[in-house]
Amino acid sequence: MLAASLLALAVAAPASAAGTWSAAAALNTAPNKDASTPTVATDATGTSTAVWVRSLDDSVGSAIVEVATRPAGGAWSAPQTLSTGTDQTASLPRVSAAADGTVAIIWLQSGIKDDPSAWATVRRPGQAWDEPTRLSAPEADEPQIAIRPDGRVIALWSIDWAEGTAVESASTRAGGGWNRTEALTEPGTWGSFPSLAVGADGTAVAAWVDYDDATGQPTANTAILPAGETTWDPEQTVSDPAEYGTFPAVTVADGTPTVVWQERTDNPRYARNQLFTSDLVAGEWTEAVALTAYDEQANHQDAVLTTDAAGNQTVAWLWTAYSGNPTAGEAATVDTMQVATRAAGTKTWSAPLSVATEPPNATLRHVALATRADGSSVLGWAGYVDAAKRNKLIRVAVREGFAGAWSEPATLSGPGGTSSSQMSWDIGLAAGPKELTAVWHANATSGLIGVQASTWVPAPPVVVEPEPTATPEPTPATPLPTVVPTATPGPPTPGTTVTPAPAKRTPIRLTARWAKGRLALSLTGLTKTSKLQVKVPGRTAALKATGTKITVAARYAKTGRKLTVRVTDASGRYVATRTVRVPRR
Repeated sequence: MLAASLLALAVAAPASAAGTWSAAAALNTAPNKDASTPTVATDATGTSTAVWVRSLDDSVGSAIVEVATRPAGGAWSAPQTLSTGTDQTASLPRVSAAADGTVAIIWLQSGIKDDPSAWATVRRPGQAWDEPTRLSAPEADEPQIAIRPDGRVIALWSIDWAEGTAVESASTRAGGGWNRTEALTEPGTWGSFPSLAVGADGTAVAAWVDYDDATGQPTANTAILPAGETTWDPEQTVSDPAEYGTFPAVTVADGTPTVVWQERTDNPRYARNQLFTSDLVAGEWTEAVALTAYDEQANHQDAVLTTDAAGNQTVAWLWTAYSGNPTAGEAATVDTMQVATRAAGTKTWSAPLSVATEPPNATLRHVALATRADGSSVLGWAGYVDAAKRNKLIRVAVREGFAGAWSEPATLSGPGGTSSSQMSWDIGLAAGPKELTAVWHANATSGLIGVQASTWVPAPPVVVEPEPTATPEPTPATPLPTVVPTATPGPPTPGTTVTPAPAKRTPIRLTARWAKGRLALSLTGLTKTSKLQVKVPGRTAALKATGTKITVAARYAKTGRKLTVRVTDASGRYVATRTVRVPRR
C-alpha cells in the first residue's frame, strides 16, 4: 500500500529523522517483590509519571501503589509509596497528567474484610502528593481518571449495586477536595467497562456498556459533563439497541465528543465484531458510521481513540482475520494492528491502514495508543508472535506527525529485545512534547516480576552545512591623478573607482534516479543562505548530505506511478521541480 506523506527538509536547519527506543530500565527497586499493572502519563513539560502495584508478599496478600517520575531527558526517580497499610490490597492503578503539571492517580484498594473501593490522590505543580482519598463505597471496579484544563480532576468507576451495576463519578472542587459522588446510570441497569476523556475546552465524555436487565442485550451508552459544569447530563444510548454494542472508547476534539464501539456481526458460530463511530452534534449523537467493513470472517476489537491539539483524530484496533474454524485447526488466523484517521474539521474517516501484521496464529492483546500535541503517535500491543505461544512480546510503532508514516514495529521486550521473554498483557504508553514512553512488567531471572520502561527519543536533527560560494575579490580602484595647481585653483579631479563584480551564483539543480527500489534525489548548488524545502510523496525517507549536495531516498511499494518532486524556498516560492515515474518491477 502506498501511503502519502510529506517530507520537509530545510538546509542549515533541523530536519526530521527517525528516533530510537532506549534499553529497558527497571523502575521498581525491590526485585524480590512482585510489581505489575504499570501505566504512565506525561505532562506538557515532558515529565513522565509511572504508577504500578507491588505485592508485599505477606501473609494477607497486601499490595501497595508505587510511583516514579522522570523529567524529559533524565532518569527515573526511586519509587514512592502512595497507598499504605499492611492489610490493604491495591490494584488497577490509572494515571493522568495535565499540561500545567498536575498529576492524578486512581486505584482500587480493599482490606481483609472489605471489597475494593476507589481511591485517588492528586499532585499539584511544585507540591507533594495529597493524602489519598476514598471516593466510593466497596465493590468498585474499572477506575478511570482525567484532568480538565483548569486543573479539576474527574474520576470514574463502575460499582455493584443491589439493583445492578452502576457507573459513578466524582470531581475535585476549585478550592481543593472532592465533590460528592454522582451516579451516571439509573438503578436497575448494568453499567460496566467505563471509559473517560476530557477535551481542551474542558468538556468531558464518559462511555460504558449497559446490559438490558430483561434481554441481556448490551448497548454503548454515554454521558456528557459540559465545560465549566459539575453535574453530568443524562445518559444517552449511542449504539443500535437491536445490535450487540460493547467496549466503547471516547475522545473530544474542538468540544465535540466522539465515541467508537464494536458490534457483533451475524456470524452464527463465532463472535465477530465490526467497529462503528458517532459524534455528538447539538446534543444528539449522529447516525453511526461503520469504521470497518462488514465481514463474517473478521473480528475488529479493542479500539482506542485519541485527539491531537489541532483536533485530528486517530483510532487503532486489533483486526483478526479467520478462515474456516481455527479452533479445529482448519485454517490460520492472522492478527493485524490497524489504524484510521480523521483530519480536524472533516467528517470522513480514512480507510483502515495496517500498521503491523504478525505471523499466522499469533495471539495479540491489549491495544494501546498515545498521541502528543503535534499529532505524533505511538501504537503498542502485547502478545505471542509465534504459533506455539512461546514468546510473548511488547511491540510498538511510531508515527511522526499526524500525516506521517508509521515506522516498522520495534520489539521492546522478549528474545532479541531488552528484557526477559515472559511479558504481561499490559502496556502503558504516554506521549510528551518530544519523547514517547512505554511501560510494562516482565519476569526477572529469579522468576519474580518487575516493572520496566523504555523511552523513544528523536534522532539528532540533520543539519546541512553547505560549502560557501566563492566570492570574487574586488578589482583595486585606479589611483587618484595628481592635481596640478593653477593661478586659480579649482577642485581636484575625482578619481575613478571600479565597482566589484557581483558574486557568481551557482544554479540550484535537481536530479532524480531510481536505484534498488528507492528514489534518489540530488540537489546541487546550495549556499549557506539557501533555505529550501523538498516535498516528496511517499514513505519515510533517509537523508544524506555531502557538501552542497543532498540526497533524499524514499521507498515505494507500488510501481508505475508518476511522482512530482518539488523544491521551494522558505516562503514557498518555486525553485525547481521534476516529475519521475516509479519503474515497474
